[in-house]
Amino acid sequence: MAIALMGLMAALALGPGRAVFARQTYEPLSETLRRSVREARFQSVASGRPVALEWDSATYSFVIRDADGAEIERIKSEAGTESDDVLFHAVLPWEQVEVPGKDPLLTIIAQVRFDPDRSSTPFVASIHYAGEDTELRYDPFSNLRMESPPQ
Repeated sequence: MAIALMGLMAALALGPGRAVFARQTYEPLSETLRRSVREARFQSVASGRPVALEWDSATYSFVIRDADGAEIERIKSEAGTESDDVLFHAVLPWEQVEVPGKDPLLTIIAQVRFDPDRSSTPFVASIHYAGEDTELRYDPFSNLRMESPPQ
């Protein structure tokens, strides 16, 4: 009985500690976006049809849709507050990618399109997650490279 009581007390003591550790292992929203971009590109190439990637702020998920608008896959992020958000900005191919808000040629778009020939809409993603702002640019000609624009 003493051993059972010690086990119960240890479980109670370690329970909150495990929750703190679990929060530290969450995937940042920027990494979920990277994974979603790779999956959208794969879905387009595999199906031979264009697909679109969009952010669903109601469910904190990236949604991949086929050319008819039907949902193919939903990739849930670990975001979970009203302030967590992603905005996609289209970039004209002949313009240099700049930070959103400083370049008037960036236009907010609802979806990013991926074509079966491995091309896509050049875009910048503005991410607000866990109280921090991050902006990633996607270079469709450099094998899925997403990086922060130079400051």
